[in-house]
Amino acid sequence: MIFLINKSRRRERETLQRANAELEQRVAHRTQELEYRTQELERFNNELDQFTYVASHDLQEPVRNLVSYSTLLKEDLGDVLSENAAEDLFYITSAASRMQQLVQDLLALSRAGRAPVKTESVDLNDCLNHALDALRIRIDEAEAEVTVKPLPTVVGDATLLTQLYQNLLGNALKFVGDERPVIHLTVERQDDMWTLGVRDNGIGLAPEYAEQIFKPFKRLHGMATYAGTGIGLSICQKAVERHGGRIWVESEPGQGAHFRFTLPATMAQWAESAPTVHTSHEWESEDAGLPQPMA
Repeated sequence: MIFLINKSRRRERETLQRANAELEQRVAHRTQELEYRTQELERFNNELDQFTYVASHDLQEPVRNLVSYSTLLKEDLGDVLSENAAEDLFYITSAASRMQQLVQDLLALSRAGRAPVKTESVDLNDCLNHALDALRIRIDEAEAEVTVKPLPTVVGDATLLTQLYQNLLGNALKFVGDERPVIHLTVERQDDMWTLGVRDNGIGLAPEYAEQIFKPFKRLHGMATYAGTGIGLSICQKAVERHGGRIWVESEPGQGAHFRFTLPATMAQWAESAPTVHTSHEWESEDAGLPQPMA
């Protein structure tokens, strides 16, 4: 009787061992397959990124010429143009200008994803000031009110972070309602990350679109209502992700939008969060505090 029990237990152990061995083989196979597909996806993304960069770069000159010569043609002909010809030329120039903007945005998107990211001490107040200077005419025309809190010094790339603020502020100036635009710059510290943002009183958006709007060319409104290529927020997402952060929006229709993003507050957190760093510069202070308020 004891012999039969032991024999039965031995068979159970052998069956269990075989099952474990088969499971390990399946896991190993699946893991290898997943690694291969991941490598293929990375290769495809790299090739697509390279194509986007080359195509947009090479298209710049012919598109620029198309816009320039269309404008010159209108000036050369002057009053000779019939009403219909003038209208046709207007559509040609408008289409060429939109194409030029699309090419420029595609190039910016590609650069945001492929350009080497510097790791240096960056005063976000400087980035914000550069962004505000670039948007000064639009701010004045809209009579927008922009309120700013003192922003921190972070580790990162000043060019990408300036572009990030410029795109988010540009969105706040574009998607406005009936009221005068009021834009707030937000900031708070959470452990080793800064959570920053741009909040506006514009038209807002439905929560179900909160993820879609960060995809390239995703537009919630027609060109006739709001101009643009639908690439700006994709550039923002790339800029933030290359700093090891994330970006999202909190909004409801008619209630404005609060675009928020995180950035590492210390060099240690940067090393842990950020993707591969291509170039490195000395980080002046691992835990830099808030600078003085902006003038």
